[in-house]
Amino acid sequence: MKRDCYQLLNDWYSISDNLLEKFLLIISATLDRNIEYCKGRARQSVRDGNNSVAELYTRHWLERCRLRKAAIQQLRNLI
Repeated sequence: MKRDCYQLLNDWYSISDNLLEKFLLIISATLDRNIEYCKGRARQSVRDGNNSVAELYTRHWLERCRLRKAAIQQLRNLI
């Protein structure tokens, strides 16, 4: 049954949709890594007393979260 459902979906998707889906998944994974990096650096900067640097990393973190949300929304619209 899983195979039949996959084949139906596979026929429905075009090659460009499949490539776009893979592209959006890669973007989302990259943004996940970047979000974790920014969160870690922001925490480290706060511990070190560099509040202005921590704020910059926090801004980057929030921007990456917004971009990741947009990528996931586009992926949902595609599916």
